[in-house]
Amino acid sequence: MKKIPFEDGTKTQEAYVTINEQNYQVNPAVWNGTVPLSAQNLNKMQDNIEEAINIQRASVTLGSTVNANTNYTLPDELYYKVR
Repeated sequence: MKKIPFEDGTKTQEAYVTINEQNYQVNPAVWNGTVPLSAQNLNKMQDNIEEAINIQRASVTLGSTVNANTNYTLPDELYYKVR
């Protein structure tokens, strides 16, 4: 899996609203408790995502040739995903 490096942003100006071409500063919402959406938490989720979703890889060796446009049934415990 290709990981995406997340970074926290930097505030560049205060929040404001414009009324009749005049800017008025507003008070942003106040948060209480744990806010899980941060760059650090997103990066930590990527570090163990493959283990968390239990990806298993397997290979099948065929004993004979499978002709084009022929159906081949995989063993019950396997499925095939086209990449």
